[in-house]
Amino acid sequence: MPSRFSFPRRGSIYLVQFDPSFGHEVRKERPAVVISSDHLNALAATVLVMPITSGRYSYYHWITLAPPEGGLRKVSSIVTEQIRAVDKRRLQKRLGAVRPRTMTKIEEAIRDHCGLPEGRVLPLS
Repeated sequence: MPSRFSFPRRGSIYLVQFDPSFGHEVRKERPAVVISSDHLNALAATVLVMPITSGRYSYYHWITLAPPEGGLRKVSSIVTEQIRAVDKRRLQKRLGAVRPRTMTKIEEAIRDHCGLPEGRVLPLS
């Protein structure tokens, strides 16, 4: 992190070191989008991320990102079902951020994966 007062912001894309991993978990260093709230990101030693893989896939709820969104150089897909808590020390380099419309798609995927109702359930921080 650039200073001890900065923290990863929701919607930012970082290179993340996912190893060691097990079974079908995402492996190696790859981009991931931070999905946890800025409030929690400022307080906790971990952040919630969704990994990103290169290529365009039509899998249910995977979200396609086209360069230059998020600082990516290749067409890529957010693997929305593999939400993972990672220590902030796994975040290697900030690449950029997703657009607001992409963040809305991520929120829709989270609601669907977790069986949450439509709309906002927590107050704005």
